Amino acid sequence: MSELSTEVVADTDSFEENLWNNVAKQSQYGNVFNRTEWLEAIDSALDSEPQHILVKRHNAYLGLLPNFVTDFDLPFSVPSYIEPLVFKRSLSVTPGFGGSGVPTDEDAVVRELIDAAGSVYSGNTISHRVYTPNLQHVRYARYLESGGYTPSVLRCRFVLDIDRSWEAIKSDFGRSRRRNLKRGEDYDYEVRHTPLDQANIPAFYSTYRQNMERTNGRVFPQSFFHELADRMPDRIELFTFAKDGESLGYHMVIRDDLRNLLIDFFFAVDEEGYEYYPHEVLTKHIVNWARDEGFERYSLSSTRSHYDNGVFKFKSQFGGDMWPLLSWERGYGRGRWSLFNPPVWQGGTDE
Repeated sequence: MSELSTEVVADTDSFEENLWNNVAKQSQYGNVFNRTEWLEAIDSALDSEPQHILVKRHNAYLGLLPNFVTDFDLPFSVPSYIEPLVFKRSLSVTPGFGGSGVPTDEDAVVRELIDAAGSVYSGNTISHRVYTPNLQHVRYARYLESGGYTPSVLRCRFVLDIDRSWEAIKSDFGRSRRRNLKRGEDYDYEVRHTPLDQANIPAFYSTYRQNMERTNGRVFPQSFFHELADRMPDRIELFTFAKDGESLGYHMVIRDDLRNLLIDFFFAVDEEGYEYYPHEVLTKHIVNWARDEGFERYSLSSTRSHYDNGVFKFKSQFGGDMWPLLSWERGYGRGRWSLFNPPVWQGGTDE
């Protein structure tokens, strides 16, 4: 059997999209964020440098590990004139989730991916992190550990089993979620469901930006959502909560059809809208739509893994199973990495 070859792809236009997406599709542990459309949107709209790792045999694509080099999330600001000198990290992947896609020759291909990830980063890139939503990546723990990676589980998400009746799903809600849903349904409201498109992005983005700034969340540029609308029109849905003709809340969900999973990824609620309980009302409409579409699970957006965190407590009340989000990270340069490794700086979020 001929030997494998490994490439580091620094331009998302330089690989064959159909071959890449087929690896993501055929891989048992791949996800929608491995697809070229998502990676190209990040490449086009965000200040991130592609460092995708591709394993091939001749012209056949056998394995992939998407990565982007981005600024390190520092807990303080730095002057613009020293920004080029600031250390960077490589992430697989944010926004979204990463991890490897390996549909065949698993033992050999995984070794190639991990070896390549540990050898291609230099200069001011001081770490590489694999951020994956799939617990099956635990099967690669020994390889990752031998490659110098350390695991952490600082974030999680709650995933609802929706392959059952709505009444059964609602019965798992906490008391406060059921009460708020009942109160919200007493109002005269409207729920609109549309694809994410160029026409509805500005209104959504205005509320999203205000929401993220109010909660000190990461704000992605509006251009990123335009890229998603252009590149993934059949994989992104927008649900809008309106009262008296005014849009007060949004949930942007992503279809991971290969996994029968619907992902609630970006949400935004106007400050004036909370009294109408748009989260609970929209969740009901999204779940019932997803059931009709044949999805088996509905994933809420991620939260920090801490029982006393407000977002954690809120989302846990929707009754889903808690799925850890695995993170494996390797630092480069013992002295430099020791300065940037405290858990409080570990960053990495899809919100």
